[in-house]
Amino acid sequence: MAKIVGTVRPIDGRVLLDFLIVLLAYATAFQLRIQDWQPSDEHRIAIAGMALLYVLCGAFFGIYQRLWARASLYEVFVIIKTVGMSTVVILLANVFWPGSTARLSTLAILIGGMFAMVGFVATRYHWRLFKQIVIRLQANRQAV
Repeated sequence: MAKIVGTVRPIDGRVLLDFLIVLLAYATAFQLRIQDWQPSDEHRIAIAGMALLYVLCGAFFGIYQRLWARASLYEVFVIIKTVGMSTVVILLANVFWPGSTARLSTLAILIGGMFAMVGFVATRYHWRLFKQIVIRLQANRQAV
């Protein structure tokens, strides 16, 4: 437990960004999976709990201690572990949570996990993508 508390700063922009990514990922997944989905208060609380779980798993796996500007492919595996562990816990909680009246769609949970992973990777590697685009544009201009 000390590791989790030690890795997350009180209000860290990366933590808040990840929280928002998960909220958006799961809201989008449920909207795509269930047409005319109108979330109840229980659904809103569940999605906020999912986002909190992702942040806690990210802190446990050290996602907030990494210097992403110099990240390699290995760091993607840290994101995969974070998303995988969080998604498995959410799936298990969806099945075994006592007294839950509104079960969530299993496929929507999996889709939300995929969206969250794409969001995590995009926010951490956006600088590399941007740099490659600039390099290619410069190379194309010089070739012409």
